[in-house]
Amino acid sequence: MLKRYRVLLLLFISTIVFGCSYGPEKPTDLPKLYPVEVSVKFGGKAIENVNVSLIPVDKSKWNAAGSTNSKGIAKLSTSFSFSGVPAGQYIIAFSKNQTIGTAENASTVESEIPLKYSVTQSQETVEIKPQSNKLTFNLDGGSEKKVVNEPTNTGRMPKAM
Repeated sequence: MLKRYRVLLLLFISTIVFGCSYGPEKPTDLPKLYPVEVSVKFGGKAIENVNVSLIPVDKSKWNAAGSTNSKGIAKLSTSFSFSGVPAGQYIIAFSKNQTIGTAENASTVESEIPLKYSVTQSQETVEIKPQSNKLTFNLDGGSEKKVVNEPTNTGRMPKAM
């Protein structure tokens, strides 16, 4: 009798482990993905928490992104869920921002790397080949500040003079 319960328990656990999928279902039109590892250095040193983005030159829907670890290495995923990137030409962008201020006040974002590497300004392109890809970037320049949103109106009327 005890043996029967062990078999049933084993079958139940096997069904749970092998029968349930984890994460989102892979889209049927998702191309084959290839591993992409990006090493990012700034001022000659590895830099942590840099967001690395790949935007397809052909305007396809398969963007890829990742964030650097303490060694300055990012492993990229497509659509935030699928490890790897389709082969092709991409614009590569980098960002690492620090918000200064509060939501009630004007917020200034200080980019710890130059804005020339941002998603809206980057001109850097890379080719992802149908193989394992290791890319290295040595970024240069200093930090920059930009206003993200203007101060909100307090609703008070100006004082009469």
